[in-house]
Amino acid sequence: MVKQASLGRIIQDDEDDNKVFSTFRRQEGLNFIVCPLTNEKWRKDVTTCIGEKREPPVLDRDHVRVIDVQNNHHTVGMVSPFLALHSKSQFVRESFQHVFNAAPTDTPIDDDIEDFEAAERPWRMWNQFRSLCDHSNKLNVCLELTEDLPCTGDALDRWMGEPVKAVALDTKLFMTDKEGNPVLSKAHENVLRRFISFDAQILLTGQVQHSDGVEPYVHYLQMLNERTRTSPDFAEYEVWGNGYEDYLQAPLQPLMNNLESGVYAVFEQDPVKYREYQEAVFRALCDRVPAEKKDEVTTVIMVVGAGRGPLVRMCLKASERANRKVKMYAVEKNPNAIITLQGWKADTWGDKVTLHAGDMRDFKPNEKCDILVSELLGSFGDNELSPECLDGAQRYLKDDMPYVVLMHNHTRIAPSLPLFTFDHPNTAEAIDNRRYGSLTFSAEGDHQMHGIGGYFETTLYKDVTLSINPQTHSPGMFSWFPIYFPLPKPIDVRAGDSITMHFWRCVDAKKVWYEWCVSSPSCTPIQNVAARTYHIGL
Repeated sequence: MVKQASLGRIIQDDEDDNKVFSTFRRQEGLNFIVCPLTNEKWRKDVTTCIGEKREPPVLDRDHVRVIDVQNNHHTVGMVSPFLALHSKSQFVRESFQHVFNAAPTDTPIDDDIEDFEAAERPWRMWNQFRSLCDHSNKLNVCLELTEDLPCTGDALDRWMGEPVKAVALDTKLFMTDKEGNPVLSKAHENVLRRFISFDAQILLTGQVQHSDGVEPYVHYLQMLNERTRTSPDFAEYEVWGNGYEDYLQAPLQPLMNNLESGVYAVFEQDPVKYREYQEAVFRALCDRVPAEKKDEVTTVIMVVGAGRGPLVRMCLKASERANRKVKMYAVEKNPNAIITLQGWKADTWGDKVTLHAGDMRDFKPNEKCDILVSELLGSFGDNELSPECLDGAQRYLKDDMPYVVLMHNHTRIAPSLPLFTFDHPNTAEAIDNRRYGSLTFSAEGDHQMHGIGGYFETTLYKDVTLSINPQTHSPGMFSWFPIYFPLPKPIDVRAGDSITMHFWRCVDAKKVWYEWCVSSPSCTPIQNVAARTYHIGL
C-alpha cells in the first residue's frame, strides 16, 4: 500500500473558527490544520494599543481560538502574520516580542527569478537563524513555493540538504484542467515531487477557489504523491533504502568481524553488482580461451571472500554462458558463511567448487589461478581493506594472466574528484598502501558544509565497471551507501570559495585508519589522529 502524503491547511486570521473546524472534520483527506492561536479580536486590540503606545492587553478567552478536544491533536499553532517583528520602531518590536518569541518571517524561495540575490536571501536568513540557535534539531523549515521558481538549480538543490518539514502551496498556484479540477504546472509538480520523496508535509494556504472546497486539492495532491512513490526509481529505493536515510552507521569490518547472515542477505538482493561481476568474468573467460580451445583449456577461478556464495554462483553462470570449462575455489573465513557454502556444494556445486575455510592471506593452494575475484569494496573503495587483502591474495595469480581491479576513491562536495587509486595486482617491489592526497573544490553557491562524502568507482574488467559516485552511479545498485567524514563544526562557504581538504590513509601492523581536515576556506583540526576514534582492524 502506498504511503499517503501528510496534508494540512493554513487557516487565516479572519476565518470563522466554527466553520474551520467543522470543515476540517468533514474533510477526511486533511491530516491537520495550521492556524494562529489568537483571533481577529486580538489583532485589533493589539493594533489599537500599539497605535496609542500602550502595553498590549493580557490574553484572555476572547482573544484565542477555541479548539475542542476532538481537534486539538490535529492543530498546529502558527505565529500570526500581522506581527511586526522587523518594525523600525523599537516600541512596536518590543510590544510584539513581549508576547511572542522572534521568528524568521516567511519568505518565498525566490522573489524575482532574474535576481540572484533574491534566490539566495531566504537560505542565508535561515542559515543565520539556525546558527544563532546553535543548530538545534528542533528547528525545521517550511518553504513557500511561489509562482516564480528559482532560475538556478543550485538555489533549489540547496534546500534538499536542509530539514524541510513542510511545503506551503497557495491555492493561486493551481491551474484548472479541462475537467475543471485544480492542478499544478509541470515545473511546480517536479519541485513538489522532490520534497515528497523526503516525506515533507504539504500545506494548502489561501482562499479555496473550487466550488467543491478543499477536496479536489486533496485528491490531486494524493494522486501526485502516489505517482511519485510508485515511480520505478522511488519504488526500488523504498524497498532497500527506507528507514536508513540520514542515519550514521559504523562501516562494516568483514576482515576483523564475522558478518551476520542478515547482512549477507541484504547484499545479495543487489541485482546490479552481481550482474556486472558475471559480465566481467564472462568477458575474461572469452578473452582468455579462444572458442576453438574451449574443450581443451580449463580456467582456474578463485573467489576470495566468498561470503554465502553469490560470486561463486555468478562465476559458474558466466562459465556456462561463455561455454568455457572452469575449476572453482571459494575462500571464506566466516564460519557462519562456510555452513551455507557447504550446503551449496553438497546440493548443487559438487566437485565444481573446492572450499577453503580460512583467511585468504593464509591460503596456500596447490595451484595458481587465472582469474581472481573479490567483492571487498567498501563505501570509500578501500575502507574494508581490499588493498591489504588482495595484496596478500595476488600471489595466487599465475604470472601470465593478471586481473586488474582499478578502484578510484572519490570525495564529493562540488562534483566528485579522484583521491586515492589502487591497482590489483600490485607489481611494486615494496607494497605500501599508505596514502596522502589533497583536493580543492570550487563552491558553486552559498552552502554550509558539515562533512565530506566518499565514494568509489571500480573497473572489474575492461569496460565493466561499478560505481557509487553520484556522477557515474551504476543504475539500480544499492549494496553500498556513501561513507561520511564529519567535520567538528559546520563551515560556511560562499559562491566561488575554494574548499581544500586533506586526507591521509595510515597503516600500522594491526590496523588501518583515515585522518582528514579542511584548510580552506577555514581551517579545522585534523580528525581521528592516531586512530583515536575509529580504525579498521587487520
